Amino acid sequence: MGRRGTKPTPTEVLRLVGSRRAESRVNEVEFTLATPTCPEWVPEGARAWFDDHAQSAADAGYMTEEFQTALAGAAYWLGEFLELDKLIKETGRMQTTSNGNVQTSALVTQRRQAWEEHRKLLIEFGFTPSSKSAVKSSPNKPGANSLEAFNAVREA
Repeated sequence: MGRRGTKPTPTEVLRLVGSRRAESRVNEVEFTLATPTCPEWVPEGARAWFDDHAQSAADAGYMTEEFQTALAGAAYWLGEFLELDKLIKETGRMQTTSNGNVQTSALVTQRRQAWEEHRKLLIEFGFTPSSKSAVKSSPNKPGANSLEAFNAVREA
């Protein structure tokens, strides 16, 4: 089964360039930019990370309240990673089995999995160097002329 192809051009951009296709799109979801609050279930060690990154994405113009759960998921996995890292430092990376064999602790595997889940969600929000270049935002600037903003971005 093939992939979908290129992502559709945002309706607002189509509208700005005078495309007829902009008028044919109906019932399109529109998000209001906002900074979400950190949910209670996010581990204490990851709450500051959530607040910093939610504010950073809001300042960049692409954070909404609807994205709270996904960003909180990234914070949760970071919290798990930090907790597992702490346990590994206390107990060691290696463990001895009942047969006397030395093997890598299961905590190391769990920590690696927690980091992988965290990293996947970082990519979704453009918080890695390679994914940051793909993030397109539209900052809420009261009184800004949309056409002027579009032309400024296009000329840059």
